[in-house]
Amino acid sequence: MSKRFNIDFKNMNFVKVFYGVILIGAFVTIMLLSFRGSPEELITNILIESDDDFAKYDLAGEGTALSPYSIDGLTLDSGVDKGIVIKNTSKYFNISGCNISNTNVVGILLENVTQGTGLIQDNIFINTTVAIQIIETINCTINNNQFSLGHDYSIVLSTTATDISVYSNDFIDNNVGGGTQTIDNGNSNSWYNIVTTSGNFWSDLGTNSTYIIDGTAGSIDLHPLANPIF
Repeated sequence: MSKRFNIDFKNMNFVKVFYGVILIGAFVTIMLLSFRGSPEELITNILIESDDDFAKYDLAGEGTALSPYSIDGLTLDSGVDKGIVIKNTSKYFNISGCNISNTNVVGILLENVTQGTGLIQDNIFINTTVAIQIIETINCTINNNQFSLGHDYSIVLSTTATDISVYSNDFIDNNVGGGTQTIDNGNSNSWYNIVTTSGNFWSDLGTNSTYIIDGTAGSIDLHPLANPIF
């Protein structure tokens, strides 16, 4: 004898609605994930023109000497004019672990940054016009970075850049045919660590024992490295 099945249409409507909600939720979730992407894809450049602007980017740190703001681990490769701009600030900050490439004007620009508050280290710059430019800034450190295939000077220190320390960096095939790989028009800037006497690696050093840098400052890396760091 066959069994009879009784269909409860009220419960069936409930089931349809239940599964419909699940399917819609799954669809919305998939669409959000596909458009969100990684944090690195969302950021094409960083523009900080005052201390208050640091808060726009939800950075780690508090802007103090013991807990500087950290601009860390970004990949900026979008063909923008300027990758990271920091100006008119007094907060402490580090720019580290970033990959910056294909900027049309400059990868990192520091302008009117309070003395001793800026650190640029452990970054990679590829195929930029100028990688780093420093204006109206005192006592900033640039170390352990790699600069390669830049179209112009990889580092430009303006006449108002003072006591900038540049050491333990790799400079590889920047400004080819246009002079040295960096230019220094500033004051009292150092191109080697005065404590460890560790300079920078220059791919065009050749057989020279020192590296003379373009610019009015008359700067010299007295202790160039024989081998690249990276």
